[in-house]
Amino acid sequence: MDRGPSLPRTRRPDPIPHHHHHRTGPTGGNHHHSTDRLTRNRISGDHPNYTTRLDLTVLAAIGAIETRPGMRIGDLSVTLGLSPKRLTALFDDEVGLSPKAYARIRRLHFALRELRTGRLPAAVVAAEAGYFDQAHLHRDLRAFTALTPAQYRLRRIRLPHHVPIDE
Repeated sequence: MDRGPSLPRTRRPDPIPHHHHHRTGPTGGNHHHSTDRLTRNRISGDHPNYTTRLDLTVLAAIGAIETRPGMRIGDLSVTLGLSPKRLTALFDDEVGLSPKAYARIRRLHFALRELRTGRLPAAVVAAEAGYFDQAHLHRDLRAFTALTPAQYRLRRIRLPHHVPIDE
């Protein structure tokens, strides 16, 4: 039966992928794949929803953001030999976010991981995550979770897999 032409697969991923991706494995059980796994598949072109690999310039930008979380996007564009506007357009086209938004999310992700351990004070976590100061970490944490670092730590101790959603 001819169903007509099929729609092309999209090249652009969701801006913020689902926290976990579920699929049934060969044993019939559910396996959780983190966003890191989805990102690796997206970068390599192995994920079935993507038909092309990420642009090499975008890969270099992602690598720089991952290794130097406090790097300014203007400095990143100079390093890559692009104007900030061109880098932002290319990154947005490939990733679905601006490099600044991506860096902000990754910085917060790193900080949350460190805050969960409880080993370091929030000021040290902020510095290691690439924030200018602790107030900037507080601002991002409040923007994404509506919690302060202290509140986040307390919630994570009581409910380790729960992030409240204010309505």
